[in-house]
Amino acid sequence: MTANTNYPDNITALYARLSQEDALDGESNSIANQKKILMKFATDSGFPNLTFSSTTVFPG
Repeated sequence: MTANTNYPDNITALYARLSQEDALDGESNSIANQKKILMKFATDSGFPNLTFSSTTVFPG
């Protein structure tokens, strides 16, 4: 059974967060790498309707 068998109309939200250490490099490879890993996992697991978002907000 795959994840979309029971809920084909659902949206799968994928989220990545840029660490403060990676902020020195701008958006850096951190977000790109997290997105790649999340997208592969969700696709391989059969999750439907993938959406991706990320943040780069740091505590003041």
